[in-house]
Amino acid sequence: MKDPVNLNFYHVSTGRRVSSSIFDRFVTGGDPIGVWRYQDGYVFQPAIAPVPEVRDLQYQLRPGGKFLVSGKVEPRGIEESLAWMRVRFDGGPWYRVANPVSGTVFGLPDGMHLIDAQGEDSRGRLGTVVARGWVETDRILPSVGPIAIVSYSPGSIHATVRSSGGIRGVLDVRLGGATRVYDNVNPTKTGYVVDIAGLTAGTAYEFRFRIRDDAGNERAGAGW
Repeated sequence: MKDPVNLNFYHVSTGRRVSSSIFDRFVTGGDPIGVWRYQDGYVFQPAIAPVPEVRDLQYQLRPGGKFLVSGKVEPRGIEESLAWMRVRFDGGPWYRVANPVSGTVFGLPDGMHLIDAQGEDSRGRLGTVVARGWVETDRILPSVGPIAIVSYSPGSIHATVRSSGGIRGVLDVRLGGATRVYDNVNPTKTGYVVDIAGLTAGTAYEFRFRIRDDAGNERAGAGW
């Protein structure tokens, strides 16, 4: 019996949990191999599942309407045939991910897309189709306006930037060829505000504001 919450295995008649040394390698189903074994009062027989299965399917958004798909494929069969992952989008054709751990980058038109994945091996065995869910691709750059310094005091400034379509902004301040990055900016309904201290009176500084969205698309505003 399997606990659906903690994923532990219990003996049905006694309620005793199977020892962790078994649980770490405990699988259900598949073709039995080897001899029956005995441990901690339990009798069990090793088994090999019949088809390769995808585990830990993940994706990461990338700029320009792209995303990285990665995961883990558990090979099947005692012959350890070469296994890989294949994916499809919106029910379309399948694409092979040769190295599931490092993943493969795909590009799709902007919008919501459904990702499915499946294990496959060199013997032609196919695993269960795993639905990862929806991913929203985005290649539209966020907008960013000019920097407006609304107040100044010796050694510090308070500035605002109008922007939209982004989730993170940074302010680059350049002096004598060296650039300092300020990411302690605060979002507002119309953009961002930022306070900078430690400036030297009478010194000329160059400013540039960059805005980034959740897909990694970045745009720099007016500056150097």
